[in-house]
Amino acid sequence: MSASHFKKQIIRLSKKAKTSFKTKEVLVFLLFYILSTLLWFLYKTSQLQEVHLDVPIVYQGIPSNVEIDGSLPSHLVAVFKDKGSSLFFYLLGEKLPPVTIDVSNRFVASNEKIAILTRYYEKEVSSHLRSSAGSLFLMPDTLVISYTKLYAKRLPVRFSGNIQLARQYILSDSLRMMPDEVAAFGPKKILDTMQAIYTKPISLLNVQDSTDVKCQLFIPPLVHVDPPMAVLHLCVEPFTEKILEIPIQGINMPQNLILRTFPATVKVVCLVGISHFNDLMAKDFKAIVDYNSLDTKTSRKATVILTGPASFISNCHIVPESVDYLLEPKQ
Repeated sequence: MSASHFKKQIIRLSKKAKTSFKTKEVLVFLLFYILSTLLWFLYKTSQLQEVHLDVPIVYQGIPSNVEIDGSLPSHLVAVFKDKGSSLFFYLLGEKLPPVTIDVSNRFVASNEKIAILTRYYEKEVSSHLRSSAGSLFLMPDTLVISYTKLYAKRLPVRFSGNIQLARQYILSDSLRMMPDEVAAFGPKKILDTMQAIYTKPISLLNVQDSTDVKCQLFIPPLVHVDPPMAVLHLCVEPFTEKILEIPIQGINMPQNLILRTFPATVKVVCLVGISHFNDLMAKDFKAIVDYNSLDTKTSRKATVILTGPASFISNCHIVPESVDYLLEPKQ
């Protein structure tokens, strides 16, 4: 073995020894670091630590005639001390349930503020903490809510949209909105211009069954409506044709004249829902000739006006629509 080769071997072995020595130093350092961390943690867990936890707020009883200025505070902060060992439960996501604040009886004046002292809710929040927790206080100590009282007006609800019934079907009753009126709250100058609250446009096609349809209401900006929705009630059924014969009557007649028409009766032809077929009778209609509309100088024809129920009939017309007439003096 040459001297140069022997020298290289010595250098290689010395480097390997140094590397092994450094690795042992690192292992010893890590061991002492872990041990010291464990001792520090055991010490800390035996001490009381200050904890801050968010408490969500649920507001209850805000009247419809109140406009909140800005946004409501969404949470409180619970501050308390607890053993370090309990920190695990808080760090692992143990959350406090929301606190409910009833404000229904606090809005008593217009354009005012209300102040809610949070100390009255400390006992409720404390009941949800671990038994090892110390005394608690809530931040902020006062919730300040700014609000404005709104004017109120009751308005009828009107349907807006398109309803197409299936063939051979008819509405057996008038459209009904439930509720038929709502309370609207807002600035007086806006409410004064409103005569009704309309639904958002709805299109109902090929309807052949009675149904209830939930409708969203079209609510102008700065206006609140209670309730904000309504239900459209549709009564739908098959129809059939019915023909009735009714006498012609004169109205606004002078005391000394009698009206005679030729013919003396007209036929009423209409479509009626099958549930109302037997209910619809001749006495439900009137065929009228108005004396004030007669042109006695140039025409001997009188137009017949029909009045009668409109809620459950359709395509109603009379035959004939005009008749000959004669005015005779009373005997």
